[in-house]
Amino acid sequence: MPMRTAIWTSGLFACLPALLALSSVQAELPSPQMRSVLKKKGCSGASLRDADWRQSIIVDTLFPRAKLDRANFSNSFLLGVSFQKADLSQASLTCSILSGCDFRGAPLAMAELSYCYSRSDFDGADLRGANLTACRLFGSFREGKLAGANLSTSVIEANCEKANLRGAVLHGCIIRSTSFVNADLRKADLTGSLLKAVDFRGANLCGTDFAVTTYDCRFDNKTLYDASTRFSLLFDPKANGLTLVKERNKD
Repeated sequence: MPMRTAIWTSGLFACLPALLALSSVQAELPSPQMRSVLKKKGCSGASLRDADWRQSIIVDTLFPRAKLDRANFSNSFLLGVSFQKADLSQASLTCSILSGCDFRGAPLAMAELSYCYSRSDFDGADLRGANLTACRLFGSFREGKLAGANLSTSVIEANCEKANLRGAVLHGCIIRSTSFVNADLRKADLTGSLLKAVDFRGANLCGTDFAVTTYDCRFDNKTLYDASTRFSLLFDPKANGLTLVKERNKD
């Protein structure tokens, strides 16, 4: 089994006993440092900095505007949890499943989300500098702030319209049925990625490393590139309708 698959799987198996007991457990708000099940609790605005919820199952719980910076949710199942505008800066959610969660407008700068499976809403979330390597990312990142984020080797199938991915690393990704309409991809690195049915209409690719393999992708005359944009040998930007702009416009 590949190393990253083994790491991701081991975290899930560690939570299975609690998952099987979920229907019968009526848990109170857990004390940090405990492996726990948290279900249908309200923690709105709570101060929970550095809290340790590793290997937890958290279901239908509300954390809007909570202080969760540096909290540890690694190897956990988060199902239907609301983190809307909660501060998750430098938090760890590595090797976790995030299903039906609400991260809209949440600060997650420098957060650790590697090896996650996510089918959640990150619209407007601040993921600048976050680590999302080797993830399975579904759902929505519309208008998300992902400048400098690392998404290398992830599988992405999401709405990334108007997202800021400037300087983001998407090296070796599989990106399919994804919208980057009007997204800022300046100086992003997509080297070696496979793109299928991806929409780049209106996207800014100035300075982008776009040495990728594409199938059925969409571009238009509002998709911008410049002299520093690097394309694969088989990709002709003019034939695909992209617009070349002067170097001064890339900033």
